[in-house]
Amino acid sequence: MEKIVLPPRFPETICGVYGEEGQKWLEQLGLLLQVCEHRWALEIQYETPYTLSYNYVTPVVLPGGAPAVLKLGVPGKYRDRSPEHVRRRGNGAAPGR
Repeated sequence: MEKIVLPPRFPETICGVYGEEGQKWLEQLGLLLQVCEHRWALEIQYETPYTLSYNYVTPVVLPGGAPAVLKLGVPGKYRDRSPEHVRRRGNGAAPGR
């Protein structure tokens, strides 16, 4: 697995909002990315070009070669809003539940 490169403020934000739960999630992020990579046969770009705030978002390539974006967030009260937003917007997105 490649090294995950996080913008410096991202861990501060995650820990500031989620506390210990956020810290644990950050520590498991590499493993979570590996699970996603194997489960969906993704090619993950580990150095994200995006400005991160409350979710880890990075470009991926799907098995057929199509570009996509992977979005991961700390489970909890804020996460439940995102799948509904994805369902309303469509655009080929699929919540990871």
